[in-house]
Amino acid sequence: MIRKKKKIQRRVSLHETYSDQVFGDDEFRVRHGEGRLTRSISLRNIQILGIFFLLFLFGVCFRTGQFQIADGESYRERSERNTFSRTVVPPIRGTIFDRRGDRMAWNIGTTDKEVPTRRYLGEGFGSLLGFIHYPQKDTAGTHYRTQTEGVGGLEERYDRMLAGSAGSLVSERNAVGSTVSELYLNQPEAGESVTVSIDAALQKMLYESVKKVAEEGSFRGGSAVVLDINSGEVLSLVSYPDFDSNVLTGDFSGTEEAAYLKSQDDGSFMNRAVSGLYIPGSTVKPFFAAAALEEEVVTVDDTVVSEGFITVQSPYDEETEYVYKDWKEHGRLNILGAVAWSSNVFFYHVGGGYDHIPEGLGIDRLKFYASMFGFGRSTSVGMFHEPDGLVPTPTWKSEVHNDEWRIGDTFNTVIGQYAFQVTPLQMARATAALANGGYMIEPHLEKGKRSKKTRLAVSDRTLALVQQGMRQAVTDGTAKLLNTDTYTLAAKTGTAQTGQSGLLNSLLIGFFPYPEPRYAFAFVMERGKETGDALKMAKLFFDRVTVEIPIYTHRRTY
Repeated sequence: MIRKKKKIQRRVSLHETYSDQVFGDDEFRVRHGEGRLTRSISLRNIQILGIFFLLFLFGVCFRTGQFQIADGESYRERSERNTFSRTVVPPIRGTIFDRRGDRMAWNIGTTDKEVPTRRYLGEGFGSLLGFIHYPQKDTAGTHYRTQTEGVGGLEERYDRMLAGSAGSLVSERNAVGSTVSELYLNQPEAGESVTVSIDAALQKMLYESVKKVAEEGSFRGGSAVVLDINSGEVLSLVSYPDFDSNVLTGDFSGTEEAAYLKSQDDGSFMNRAVSGLYIPGSTVKPFFAAAALEEEVVTVDDTVVSEGFITVQSPYDEETEYVYKDWKEHGRLNILGAVAWSSNVFFYHVGGGYDHIPEGLGIDRLKFYASMFGFGRSTSVGMFHEPDGLVPTPTWKSEVHNDEWRIGDTFNTVIGQYAFQVTPLQMARATAALANGGYMIEPHLEKGKRSKKTRLAVSDRTLALVQQGMRQAVTDGTAKLLNTDTYTLAAKTGTAQTGQSGLLNSLLIGFFPYPEPRYAFAFVMERGKETGDALKMAKLFFDRVTVEIPIYTHRRTY
């Protein structure tokens, strides 16, 4: 009988399996981990650790969501700006040269990415050259003006040529803002340089002459034009007082700019030579002398005696007479002497009719010839605000003043008074037509360009007689101050009331050299108390220019 042993099973507790006693060295084997004491992790610690990891995970998710969703657009834009930036690269503005190749407006201190500083010839050139506005950015750093912009004068007139085209540069930067690379999307294109007909040396001397006489004679302003009678090129275009383009092109604060502009409230920003309107006074007499000769109202042999005035019976009252004065008693004069000595009485006769010349030109023919010589019409020189001027007529008086035309209005118009208004540039253009054989030209500022010529309905004989009368004004008449062997001029003086008590405009037109003219001029000294100051200015100028620029004397050609 086989008896099986009964298996005895016994549960062993955990503390009996791993003793906290360390055995001897011979029983201790480190590589098997024997003899180490290990304790179990409590449930509380596991819970704390789990909560910590849950909070950390929640924080990460929250910040990630905030970055990606709430602030994602902002960080995206910041990231893009930090990584790539697009910059406008302004072009180099072209240089303005005078007819001799001398700089009048140029750039200094240029780099590839910065706007160069614009520099100009100083006082005497401001209203001629104008100035520029630099490129500008808004508060966000975006350019709303990407290149220089010409303001007034030649800078504005030739802005499209001078300005060029702005370029665009993309820069890549790393996280710390250092430039990694740059790439031009398009290169800036420099502006073209411009050469104009102005003679800078002549302009400077003429301005200094106007300024000197104005300051000595207490004139409020002045203007001057010198014009090539064949090509129409404008050699000088002076306006006094003037401003300095370098100041206006500088970096102004609002307060500084306001202060400077206020200091220039004397008309410095108006170019008087083109935009100024003046009563011409006796400077219109050569043109109406041409009209009288051409219409055979008088011949060179006819004479008029000036006793210093004429009287006209009022058509409305037999007891009333109107007196029209001359500036002095001239005695007997023919038409050449009348131009040379500027006799009002002679021109009353040929303009409105009087005494033994009962049929004068009349206002309609005066208007016709004035318009033919360009008065009442702008020159279209292409810069500044240029008014048309005015030749008064019965229609104009009726429309503006609701009044009828009278013989006295004709008398005043023929001597360049009443409502007659012209610009210095118009006077120079008209004078050029007298001097160049009767061709109307249009003044311009391009060197080498020749103006289109229009032949006027005036005979060569008539023009030659008028030229003789203007030369006689220099040799023996009202412009005798200019009679010298150094240069030979033909001229006509004029004085006009301004409407301001006691203030006069002094004017002078002419051409040189005589008898083979190349240039015409028109000078105005504005609102002073003396007559003849335009003559003084002309004397100062011609005495100087024929020494310092001898090319303008009668022995040279230009």
